[in-house]
Amino acid sequence: MPIDSNGMITLNQEFCTIVENANILTFNVYPDLKNNINNRKWLCERAILAPTNEIVDQINGQMLLCIEGNVVEYLSVDNVMDTEHVTSYPVEFLNSLELSGVPSHKLCLQVMLMRNLKHQDFAMARGYKLHTSDVVLSEQPF
Repeated sequence: MPIDSNGMITLNQEFCTIVENANILTFNVYPDLKNNINNRKWLCERAILAPTNEIVDQINGQMLLCIEGNVVEYLSVDNVMDTEHVTSYPVEFLNSLELSGVPSHKLCLQVMLMRNLKHQDFAMARGYKLHTSDVVLSEQPF
């Protein structure tokens, strides 16, 4: 990597491409997302890094619009179990904070029908509806 006179690394075209906006960025990183959404290897080869959680939320929202399925919104718990630990800050203010290393108050997930469900073709042919009863978040990818 080339370093300038101030000791800063200069990023060139071999390392990155500068784009005009987030739409172009997501298209360049995920050019055929709809056709590769179930391709784990393809997805794991790509990533977008952002400096703030606010930008991450904007990009995630944009990406969710590109994928078919319903978006489900989950909110954090904002009840105090022990009234001795109540603060003077309004719940709305606390929920609006976006801190590094702390999950957001709102988590939006795309609900997709997985291909490995038992009797999927049988159930869909008869008009059955599937209901998500539980969401398990894991640190392991896919």
